[in-house]
Amino acid sequence: MKKSWKILAVIFIVVIMVFIVDAIYCRIVKVEPDDLYLTKENSEENVQATKGSYVWEEKGIIRNISVAADSIGPTNIDYNKKIEVKSGDKVYFNDCNWTGVGASLVLQKDGKEIASLPIESNLEERYIVIPQLVADDYIIKIDLKSEKGEVWYSAKIKITE
Repeated sequence: MKKSWKILAVIFIVVIMVFIVDAIYCRIVKVEPDDLYLTKENSEENVQATKGSYVWEEKGIIRNISVAADSIGPTNIDYNKKIEVKSGDKVYFNDCNWTGVGASLVLQKDGKEIASLPIESNLEERYIVIPQLVADDYIIKIDLKSEKGEVWYSAKIKITE
């Protein structure tokens, strides 16, 4: 009988340790999408896109951790860098095991979004194509999906002649 109590005590301690390790892991794990870097066609310079709203889930040891984060809209963000591109150029993004992509060009007037123009994107080769537009500054918004969730990123581009 003493042997069975010892076995039960060891099992109990192991189960408690698993719960403690899971709680510690859930507190230190980063539950957010990775940063997205954009690279102009025929260039080595990477520009970090600004992370927008997302819904993300990470698997813990026992349970899953979910986070939903909201952000301001792409027209209200202060962008540090502009990507200079020409109409028809491809802008590549890094791979973070994306399963879906959609992109749009945000048209604005007086700092407010007035329209969103869908633009060509390719998930397999991880790029978006800059549409034929008048030379000016624009904001691109990239919507990405993963097995872990959904997120949008944005960046400012300057279309040149």
